[in-house]
Amino acid sequence: MVFDHKSFPGVLEIDGERLQAFAGQAGMYAQALESVTGRPCHQFWLHQPIAATMTRMILG
Repeated sequence: MVFDHKSFPGVLEIDGERLQAFAGQAGMYAQALESVTGRPCHQFWLHQPIAATMTRMILG
């Protein structure tokens, strides 16, 4: 499981296009974790503390 903390000033709208951009980054984090631990990572959480939101994504 990966938690990505985003500290944007203000509110960031999470739309499909932005999620696609974050998914690429999440995929790289997941590959790194699998490389180190030998276990696949299937969950990714995007944390935005300023907007008080967490968005869960499922990685393929």
